[in-house]
Amino acid sequence: MKKHLMLAAFLAFASLLQAQTLDPDYSYTISDTITDSEADTILLPAIMVSPWSYNWTVVTTQLSGTQAIAAAVQESASKTGTDWFPVSSVSMSGSADIDRIVGALIYGYRQRLIITGTGTQSTTYTIRFVAKKVFK
Repeated sequence: MKKHLMLAAFLAFASLLQAQTLDPDYSYTISDTITDSEADTILLPAIMVSPWSYNWTVVTTQLSGTQAIAAAVQESASKTGTDWFPVSSVSMSGSADIDRIVGALIYGYRQRLIITGTGTQSTTYTIRFVAKKVFK
């Protein structure tokens, strides 16, 4: 019996050490081109269960026309990604632009970014998402 208790204590300690060494960050990058009033939805493939701070970076380059882009972050309290609600947004214009949407904490399970063209344009974009676990 004493051996079983010692083994259980060791396994519990080992799992605690493993949990502390899990990767504390997550990143995702995607690039594409948007034309005129087209809209693209970028859904993070990860489900964010722990508390995370995050940063969306949107880099745009105008290829032709007049660049006008709106980027909006939405969040869902559902693991399947239903019932989306707005978190933050930015507007970008000019021949090249870099903008960020930063959050202290992800409250839902899922996040997505909707990038929408609002001008007559052809614009390339690169979106980078970086999140770090918040330890308390």
